[in-house]
Amino acid sequence: MLRTIGVENYRTFDKPFELELAALTILLGANSSGKSSIARLPPLVAQSLTERSAAPILWVSENIDFGSFADNVHNHDTSKWIAFSFGGEFRGRSGTLFSSRIVPIRWPSGPFKYKISIGSDGEDTELRQIQISVCGEIIQFNVSYAGWVSDIEFRGVKYKELIKGHRILFREGLFPTFWLLTGTDTYQVVATDTLLPAAAKILLGYAHANTTETAVTSLFSYLDMADVDSTMANIKLKSSRISSLSRKFDTIKRADKDRLWLLLFVSGLPDLIRLFESTVSGDITSGGYLAPVRAAALRYYRRRELSVDQIDSSGENLAIYLNSLRDDELDEINDDLETFFDHRIRVQKSEGHISLRISSGDEYEDNLADVGFGFSQLLPVIAQIHAASRSLNRTKGGPRLRNVSPIISVEQPELHLHPALQARLGNYFVHAVTKRRSDTAFRFLVETHSEPLVNEVASLVARGEINPSDVKIYLFERGDRTHVTKVTQAHVQSDGTIPDWPFGFFSSGKVRSILD
Repeated sequence: MLRTIGVENYRTFDKPFELELAALTILLGANSSGKSSIARLPPLVAQSLTERSAAPILWVSENIDFGSFADNVHNHDTSKWIAFSFGGEFRGRSGTLFSSRIVPIRWPSGPFKYKISIGSDGEDTELRQIQISVCGEIIQFNVSYAGWVSDIEFRGVKYKELIKGHRILFREGLFPTFWLLTGTDTYQVVATDTLLPAAAKILLGYAHANTTETAVTSLFSYLDMADVDSTMANIKLKSSRISSLSRKFDTIKRADKDRLWLLLFVSGLPDLIRLFESTVSGDITSGGYLAPVRAAALRYYRRRELSVDQIDSSGENLAIYLNSLRDDELDEINDDLETFFDHRIRVQKSEGHISLRISSGDEYEDNLADVGFGFSQLLPVIAQIHAASRSLNRTKGGPRLRNVSPIISVEQPELHLHPALQARLGNYFVHAVTKRRSDTAFRFLVETHSEPLVNEVASLVARGEINPSDVKIYLFERGDRTHVTKVTQAHVQSDGTIPDWPFGFFSSGKVRSILD
């Protein structure tokens, strides 16, 4: 599960900032305080993962346009790097097929942090650095140009070459493909299990001269990676089959232990990167994003028999999505719409066109285009939640997706809604994360200016409808004379109070202490 997203030198965030994702994460602040920059991280990551790109980050797609590297780096200083980080827990695997055999390195499930830094040569966005925290260790790959790794930093040592004559290349994407190459002018790709004999040679220096490389390499079979000392302890247990090595195992030098571990780590790195990518992609691409201004309702829509999996960021395909639903699926949307907002929606079909008809507690219906702007802004929010749940529960030639926790990012969901309906919207978000119809744990990243929405969420905490640990509120403030965003967290207590809530926040937009 993805638990944190972080940035550095990104727009108004000059210092490292890490957002902890809860079931309901609320972003509050004045206009231009930096909220939207964070709320739009999920769609930025999603388009970078789903669209093929030579660069680590895809700034522009059909869904959302972030401009260029220069538009997003802090103070537009293109000499700086932008960093994106992702943290959480990944589900491990028991080895991966490389070359003609099973590579023995196993990645047990556990916490991780993946940080990628990017820069610009003036036009293109390029990879500059990858830092990985896993198994209690931190490994950093420094990239010189065009994806070539100049050195690896590990435990205070810079390694220029792990194996003489071999170089590492990262190519394409936020979670780039890893290549191990050999040669000088003409490079040849070699399998990463080439690193295992190099690791074995380190141990051979502590064994009898008659000990074979194959015998030592077998010690790595189905080896669970951990921190350096724990990994070495696991290898030591297996070394009893090589008596000469077992007797001298405790004399292995620290530098040799570190280099051995790093060789094992890099041999399993392609698999590890894919595990990280799967964790991040599963939670982000299975969710969705809705922009602050959704499309106004039209009187008629051209009828198109399309299958729609997600509501687009503007909500323009809402009518097409509703028209694609079975009757029982549309009933699910209406159950929520009626329970929380006292309305129902119906798709009326005519030759070549459809229209959306909305009603409130009786048989009288209005065209959605005739009832004001509020419901046209609300319906895409409800439909997006339904679409995410529907996509995860559908099967397409295989089992439905599990072990994902979709993140749905919504900007200003309260737009054009009466304060009473804004409060109900807060109730609906809590309902969506606590009483979901499937075993999928939805999470919401909500950028809002709505005091009724926040108050309703706090009151639901007090009534025990949602655990206070499942709600995180972040307050954003941008200095009057600086282009830097400051973020503080307001903590909701079990009784619904927020003791560190800044006095006068909604009236002034400023983060002030009640004692100021």
